[in-house]
Amino acid sequence: LDEKKRGILNGKLVINIFFENSTRTRSSFEIASKRLGADVINLDVSRSSTSKGETLYDTAMNLDAMAPNAIVVRHKNAGVPKILSKYTNASIINAGDGAHQHPSQGLLDLFTITKHFKSFDLSGKKIAIVGDIKNSRVANSDIELLTRFGAEIILVTPPHFLPNKSFNYTYNIQDIIDEIDVIISLRTQTERHSAPTYASLLDYGHNFQITKEILGDRDIVVMHPGPVHRNIDLSDEIMADSRCKVLEQVKNGVAVRMAILEFLLKQYEEAADLSHKTRVESLGHYIIFTRKELEIMQARKLSDVLKSLPLHTFYKNLWGGYSLQVGGTPPDIRPYYVLYIDDYEISTTAWRLGVLPFLDYPLDSIDHI
Repeated sequence: LDEKKRGILNGKLVINIFFENSTRTRSSFEIASKRLGADVINLDVSRSSTSKGETLYDTAMNLDAMAPNAIVVRHKNAGVPKILSKYTNASIINAGDGAHQHPSQGLLDLFTITKHFKSFDLSGKKIAIVGDIKNSRVANSDIELLTRFGAEIILVTPPHFLPNKSFNYTYNIQDIIDEIDVIISLRTQTERHSAPTYASLLDYGHNFQITKEILGDRDIVVMHPGPVHRNIDLSDEIMADSRCKVLEQVKNGVAVRMAILEFLLKQYEEAADLSHKTRVESLGHYIIFTRKELEIMQARKLSDVLKSLPLHTFYKNLWGGYSLQVGGTPPDIRPYYVLYIDDYEISTTAWRLGVLPFLDYPLDSIDHI
């Protein structure tokens, strides 16, 4: 939030590919990348080979051949970022896929709300999401994330914009205005409507616009992911009101996206650095444990197994779990044994992996090893 430049991602390359229009998200990711020291390329889709008939998969693989560290993707179709992740070694960041999800917006909305209330515990807080919820990827991400932190969601929308979700809802915000703490207003996603739903957006705004008259002097936070349809989603008075956090959301968005990029391109890569080197330079093998397999092993039997292996050492990883190194010490790149525990049968086999497996298992029960 201090807007200072940092060199954390010096030498990293981030590519932005936006197949849908964007002002805030694209600019925010670009600014976030540059503040961290990364190089940024914004692919102009209208002038790229995709406009000449190149498939999305070929575009991804060609970009991957240029060795980017991250590709930020927005697309009109749900699931595209997930699909592209199968065709590239870069980190894929979902900047919005159809009406499915907008993860970074959900994170910045959570940050804005928790910063306002000075607590990550949103138990007892009621958040009204108002507008075209059925077609909103922002609504999906906000609902999924905010409820994890204890918030209660109330949907305020006309019947034809009501999604198939098991939340309280109303067609009139006046019904709940005295009990809510936050309003997240959404624009109507006319580009996703198969047919006109209103004669004009003014008709929609007549019933669902957030105005000074509706808010009164209540202590309610007002938010909007943008772009705001003034005097349809939010009135001019609300936009100028101190309770409106729209511009604060934009500012927070840069910080949140800096955190996403730093985690994916710095912390995660450092944790997986040995695996990356091994994948590229050798036929290294690692110890493999899965949570399910470990849970079905008795601690005593697991201890006996580990004691029989040479040079076993635990390395704490970023997620609080542990890696188990056998046959050498990092960054020594040599073939390692692979111990595979399947039910109660133990066997050794050689696996070649591109991702360093972590021992995701509490060590309390095997501290005596």
